[in-house]
Formats: sequence, C-alpha cells, structure tokens
Amino acid sequence: MENTSFHKVKFLFALLVLCFLFVPAIIQLSGLRQIDDEHFRQQEKRDRVKFELQSPSDFEKLKGMPDQVNRWFNDNFGLRNDLIAACARLQYDLFGKSMDIQKVVIGKNGFLFLGDYFADVLKQYMNIKYFNMNQLTVFMSSLRNIQSYLERQNIAFLFVIVPDKHSIYPEYLPARFSKIKNGHNSYDQIIERLKLSDINFVDLKNVLTKQKDNYSDRLYYKTDSHWSNIGAYIGYKAIIDKISDTFSYIDSPSMIDINILQSRYYRYDLSQMSKLTWMDDFYADVYFSKPLANLKFHDLRTDHGLQQNSNQDNFVETFEYVKVTNSEAENSYKVLMLRDSFCNALSQFFSRDFQEVTYIDHEEIDKTDFSLPQMVNKNKPDIVIFEIAERLLMYKFKDFFIVKNSLSRHDFKHLFDDTSSYLLDIKGSDIGKIIHGKSQDIKSIDVEQDVMLISSSGEDPFIEMQRFDAVAGKDSVAIKIDIQSPEDNDITQIFYQTADEPFFSESKSVSFTINKGHNIIYGKIDDTYLNGVLRIDPGRNKGTYHLNSLIIR
Repeated sequence: MENTSFHKVKFLFALLVLCFLFVPAIIQLSGLRQIDDEHFRQQEKRDRVKFELQSPSDFEKLKGMPDQVNRWFNDNFGLRNDLIAACARLQYDLFGKSMDIQKVVIGKNGFLFLGDYFADVLKQYMNIKYFNMNQLTVFMSSLRNIQSYLERQNIAFLFVIVPDKHSIYPEYLPARFSKIKNGHNSYDQIIERLKLSDINFVDLKNVLTKQKDNYSDRLYYKTDSHWSNIGAYIGYKAIIDKISDTFSYIDSPSMIDINILQSRYYRYDLSQMSKLTWMDDFYADVYFSKPLANLKFHDLRTDHGLQQNSNQDNFVETFEYVKVTNSEAENSYKVLMLRDSFCNALSQFFSRDFQEVTYIDHEEIDKTDFSLPQMVNKNKPDIVIFEIAERLLMYKFKDFFIVKNSLSRHDFKHLFDDTSSYLLDIKGSDIGKIIHGKSQDIKSIDVEQDVMLISSSGEDPFIEMQRFDAVAGKDSVAIKIDIQSPEDNDITQIFYQTADEPFFSESKSVSFTINKGHNIIYGKIDDTYLNGVLRIDPGRNKGTYHLNSLIIR
C-alpha cells in the first residue's frame, strides 16, 4: 500500500514537471502574455528575430535553418519575459549582479550603469580607451570647420558635451572599475583642447559635479543612463549662461517650478535592459507656472503638424525630427539643435524659451536630407548647438568633416581641369624656391623629378612659404594638393593669414584626411581679405612625404 502511494506521488510530481515544461509552449501558441515588437525593442535594444518558413534552394541554407529556428524560438517562447525577469531578480538578490554585465553593471546604492556593450563606456571611463593624437586632431579640426562655416554666416555656435553617469557618480561604481592612473579620459582630452582653442563650449561635467552638494544623487536617474529633469535643467542654465555672453539675456524657468516626486516607480532604460523593472526610482516632474497653449510641433519628415500638450507634453523624443515654435517667447531667437537622447529632457526648456527650435539627430550632420548646410539654409538659425553624450565622443568625426556648403567634389575637379587658369600652380620642385625658411620637425627637404621630398622627424612638421601676391586680397580660394603620405589616417593642413590677423592660428586653417600612398585632395578657404601668406603641414607622422604639386584657384 505504501509502495502504491509512493508511485502515485512520483507520478503526480512527474505530471506536474511535464505540465510546467509545456506551459511556455501553450502560452506561446495561445499568444497570451507576449510583449509587442516595440516593447521588445526597448528592452533588448534590437529587433525581434523573425522567421519565415521558406523552401531552401541549396544545402547551405538547409544547414542554417536549425540555428534560425533556435534564435526565433529564444525570442518568442511563452513566458519569456516573466522567466527572464525571475532569473534577473535571483541574480541580483543572490550575487548582486545583472544577467548581462556587458549591457548593465550593478552599482552601489541602487545605481545601475551602462556596460561596455555600449560604446565601451567603461573602458572610456577607466582611461583604457581614449583618443590618439590623429583622432584628436581630426575631431578638433572638424569642430573648427563647423564653427568657421557658421561664423561666416553670422551664426553663433556652441559645443556641449553631456557627461556620462559614470563621470558624475563614480563613487557608486563597483571598485573593480577604478581608473587607470597613467591613462587618458576622452572627455578630458577634448576639454583640454577646447580650452586652448577659440571654439565655444560648456564644461557640463564641472557644472554638474558642483551641484552634487545641493542635489545629492538626483542629477541622474539610478535606473537609467540619462540625466534627470533636474540635471537637465542645471545643464540648460549653464548653456543659457554661455549663450547670454553673445546674446541679450534669455530668461529661463525658475527651479521652484520643478517638483521632485520621491521614490516613484518608473521603468527606465537600464532597469528594462537588465529586467530589473521592480527597482524603484524617482521621477522629477516638471510643472511650469505659466502654461503655454501655443507651442506648435512640426514633423520635419512628414511635413505635418503634431498634436502635443503644450504644458506637460513638450518633450521631444530622440527619434523625432521636429521644429517647435513658440509665439509667446520673450526673445526672437531661432535655434538649430544637433542632438542625441540627452536632449530629450533639455527640449522642454529650450522649446519654451526660444521662438523656434529645430531638433535634428547629430548623425545627420553630413547626410543628404538633414545636413548642417541644408538645415541652416532652411531655418536661418541665430544659434547652432551641437549636443553630444560623452560616450559618443570617440565615435564622432572618425573622418575629417568638411562642411560642403558651396562646392561638391565634382565642382572642385571641374575648377582644376586642364583649361583652367590658376592663381598659383607650382610643382613640388618649385616649392623649395619659395620656402620662407621657417620650419619645424623637418629632417630634410630634397627634390627628385619635380617632386619635393619632405622627411619628417616629428609629429608636427610644417613649412612656411613666402607671400603669394596672386592670392593676396582674395576672400575665397579653392585648393588642390597632390601628396603622398607614409601612413594611413594622416592629416594635411594648410594655414593661411588675413589682413586683420597676419599670423598663423588653428582657426585660420583647412585640414584634409589623407591615407598611405597617393592622395589628390580638394578644399576651400573662405575668409575676409587673405594676405597671401601660407603654411603647409604635410602630415602628423614621422617619415617621408612626397609633395607633387599645389594649385590654388
């Protein structure tokens, strides 16, 4: 009798296990508790795997079908979200870790941080990954080109880096992510260069760090990678203070208009990615004492207006390409904002304070539909603000950026055809005759068969030349350089002088990315009353450069 009861218990247990194993399949077939594609994309930061049964045309496709079915099943099995969330909770409670430390790192005091899956953000913070000299030069030269282009059109430019949460709250990171003492930080590298340049910028890391005494750990959300509305407001005030140096004072909302709701449950990007959606966080709601019923939102992609609540829902999402107009603004300024996701929270302040703000992803800066020149021509802004997250710095301007506002490469080539007449047309062998005498990091200069051979002994070689009378007095000239470089990802730079500034400076230069071997490059100098004095920096490497010709038209 006891043996029969024991077998019944074993049978019921096996049946229970079997039912449990089949529950996900039943749920999957029924479609219950399945999250939609958009919710999946927000959690996983990728699209759900799709599977369409097709007749394989060859054996290789047939071999790959089991793997395709497996990946599809992993993304679609029943109770997927619930089971993963339960596993994530177990990992967090028992070991204090996330399920995928490459995406999310568990910090102290309830803080979550982005992992290296996103732009090697931890390696950047720890000073392991940073700019080399060429990358830094390309980045800064690209910014100078943008500011120079805008200044020629009487448009103000401001460069804004929003620091990562790692940089503002390093005390909440696990101890194993301490900084390497002999490394460099990409944010600090750029800030150091900016301080030595004439580029307008705001150091938000310094501003936000000082505000920690007043707002403790409320400047960034604990379970999100972005700053809170409080942090965004403080950043906005710093930006406005900088803008006010150029424009008349622009009034902004008072801090007392921001209501902080403590310990309110809210689902943020890091908690969703780590499946720790039960974690509490605060949410800083923004209430404005003066509602605006006339904020108008215009979708730049569809050319249609957007219905949006002007008082509470004046928040512009990352994926939106929007122009916001405010007829009640106390100033008449127009802003073009090149932005990323950190501008989501900033937008609620900018949209209320300026007559017109156009928001464009900074990835579009050199694209066809929303390029910088095209948006400038369309919107006629008074101010262009380039906002970028710290973690994206090393992935911006990998190649030298030239604002192609006037001439395309085809136009340049046409200018230098065989029938053209030039202001200056010199072979490499002739350049030696007009060298002014001043140079740096030059080991030797030789001439072989109409080619100037420049042997560089350092990382900043240059040659100054005598005054070219044909170039003097011009406001715009086109340049063609024929040069060979000993290394890839190199930079050739031409410095010039004007009547008002008869000296060389980084702001009075044009740069070109060149690669190992033969390069023919085209460029343009736009400035007021050139004085005809030039300087050539052939590259940034040790080795021999072959300068075949320099033509100016």
